[in-house]
Amino acid sequence: MKKVWANLSGWWRCNRKWLLWTLGPLLALGVVATVAVVLWSWLSDVAGADPRARVTAVSTLVSVIFGFGGLVTLSLLVHRQVLQARAQDHVEAVAADAKYDASEKRANELFSKSVEQLGHDKAAVRVGALHALDALGQEHEGRRRAVMDVWCAYLRMSPAATSTPKVFIVGVAPAAATEPGPTWPAEELHVRATVQRLIAHHLRPPDKQRKKKNPKATGEFWGPMAIDLTNAQLYDLDFDHCRLGSADFTGVAFAGDAWFRGATFAGDAEFNMAAFAGVAWFREATFAGDARFGEATFSGDVRFGDATFSEGAWFRAATFSEGAWFGGATFAGDARFNKATFSRNVWFEQATFTGNAAADFAEARVLRPDRGHVLPTGWRVGATDGVTGLPLVCIPDPLATEVQEPGGT
Repeated sequence: MKKVWANLSGWWRCNRKWLLWTLGPLLALGVVATVAVVLWSWLSDVAGADPRARVTAVSTLVSVIFGFGGLVTLSLLVHRQVLQARAQDHVEAVAADAKYDASEKRANELFSKSVEQLGHDKAAVRVGALHALDALGQEHEGRRRAVMDVWCAYLRMSPAATSTPKVFIVGVAPAAATEPGPTWPAEELHVRATVQRLIAHHLRPPDKQRKKKNPKATGEFWGPMAIDLTNAQLYDLDFDHCRLGSADFTGVAFAGDAWFRGATFAGDAEFNMAAFAGVAWFREATFAGDARFGEATFSGDVRFGDATFSEGAWFRAATFSEGAWFGGATFAGDARFNKATFSRNVWFEQATFTGNAAADFAEARVLRPDRGHVLPTGWRVGATDGVTGLPLVCIPDPLATEVQEPGGT
């Protein structure tokens, strides 16, 4: 029985349009004829033998028939109009699908060609490919993640083993010139600077929206995005006021200054084992996740003034060759500087530790005790050996009135 019903259902789906258009008018005509016969019979009985009454009955019958016929005709016209509208919608949908498919095909071809051109031996071709990807990302929102990944991957590439003389750009600390440095030729440095500018441009909201918590994504501002620049070599990186998702800068070599002023990290910020050759600017930066700078090396000043750490701040075994400025910073999670080395000023004046957040400077060393250091409440600089003059270490301050254990308020 189910099979028979399935066959009938299939037959009906295949033939219903033909049946409706063929049998529909015949059925309507039959209905009209039946109504006419019944109505004429009734009117004849009512009119009787009076000629005038019979004329009136005939006139009434004709009017009813024409009225009913008009209704049927109108219904058919409406039905036809509906079918035509559906057909037009179908045509437009097919055209839209074809346009979308053509657009996607063009986008795929442009993406593939641009990625291929990034390996070209001429810098001008590579720069052109970068801007082609930029235009693709602005036009196609769904391609932005892939474009950003390609840009980051390009910056992660290591310099090829060539005999090209080492090239350093303006802003690199002189001391860095004596250490292993980049081997990129000047043209490649230009390409890489272009990549950095494009990434920063699309992660930085317009001036009018910088104070908004969630700026609206546009063709120019792509919204907070995760980036992976592990072990990349970056040059005078300017990420001021950028909105990042999770950010991985593990092992990155920052040549020149690194600018993250007012930047927002919506996810974890990984800077473990990163090397900063110039000044590291993080003033008023916001870290919504963990900020990890373990074993990082800072050759220039480090400026985290008025920064906000919503989770843990990890600076274990970090090396600060110049001043370390954390004045006015807010720590909602633990700040761990254990085993860190400070060559010059350590400045935590007006830094705030909220809730159960605590500062940990266990085994941290301060090489210049005469620099007027300001440590978080509960810590002070104390000598390990006053005879040999070994580096000083940070120790818990038993005289602290607010905190008696390692930590701060």
